Amino acid sequence: MQMKKGEDLFNLVFTNSGVGLAVVNSQGHPYKTNRAIQEMLGYTGEELANMSFGEFTHPDDLEKDVVQFNQLVKGEILNYTMEKRYITKKGDTIWGLLNVALIKDEDGNSTDEAIGMVQDITQRKEAELKLEQTNRQLEQFAYLCTHDLKQPLSNIEGFLDLLKDEIGSSLNKDGKEYLNLINQSTELLKQKLEVILEYSSIGAEGDKEIISFKETLSEVETELKDLIKEKEAYIVNQGDVDLIKAFPEEFRVLVKHLISNALTFSSADRKPEIYIKSQKVANEVSISIEDNGVGFEMEYADRIFQIFQQLQEKSIYNGLGVGLACCKKIVEHHGGKINCKSVKGKGTIFTFSLPN
Repeated sequence: MQMKKGEDLFNLVFTNSGVGLAVVNSQGHPYKTNRAIQEMLGYTGEELANMSFGEFTHPDDLEKDVVQFNQLVKGEILNYTMEKRYITKKGDTIWGLLNVALIKDEDGNSTDEAIGMVQDITQRKEAELKLEQTNRQLEQFAYLCTHDLKQPLSNIEGFLDLLKDEIGSSLNKDGKEYLNLINQSTELLKQKLEVILEYSSIGAEGDKEIISFKETLSEVETELKDLIKEKEAYIVNQGDVDLIKAFPEEFRVLVKHLISNALTFSSADRKPEIYIKSQKVANEVSISIEDNGVGFEMEYADRIFQIFQQLQEKSIYNGLGVGLACCKKIVEHHGGKINCKSVKGKGTIFTFSLPN
């Protein structure tokens, strides 16, 4: 009697749920579906029962779904979640958030059937895609504007040099100071245009490749050898990870900015020590770069990755506050995350993770 009540309650919830539900056998046939998923896909329950889920799954998402479903049926995993595209009966493409779990019998043992729950997220995905498109357009606009400004700036520099040659010696002290300020401002503008070009070009690199982290680190140390020598810095790689799937040039820039940041913001009363650690965690590679530099108050941590933001005194530390903004954008382009922990006067740890 109690079991009958439980079955009746399940059927009531299953039938009337606003979320799409389907019971799928080991061959991938959704032999029992509710009204919500039928309306979502445009098929009747009888039509769906005679189909496999591959017939209404977008081809580009099918392999990932099939692999995880087979793992589920074999008992290798208990459930999985993924965002995937579905093809409706009318031929339209919609997005769904799919959660699939094995069904257990009354003794708690796994069966060879699964229940899938599908939430329509088409509007959300369309909004995300539209936002991505807008961001790409803005970045392209910034790149073109910056590129077009370089030529007029070069002209200003050229005319400024001519002006100094023609009348520089005849200017009084104030005039020479004004000319010097114009020269400094022009140089600063030139530097800012260069870093805006660098920032806006992130994301343009085509395909990820399997690269050597150790080789990338060696290249970066060679590029920064003068600064490393000047600071008498000690850099050691304590990590176990070498091969990483990444955009090669972007990854090199990421590592270079983080090492350069540690060298730039080193403490005046001790030589820089930089410890690099790496490990594989689940399907990610986690890399941390720890220094013993000046550090900063964690209340300002939300500003550290913003473009043209610099927490340290500009008169003491060179830089435009763009390097860490580039790092964040590079990591996000890889589909990863970056964060930092810092203690003022003791040092900072930057940690980023990338899908691998």
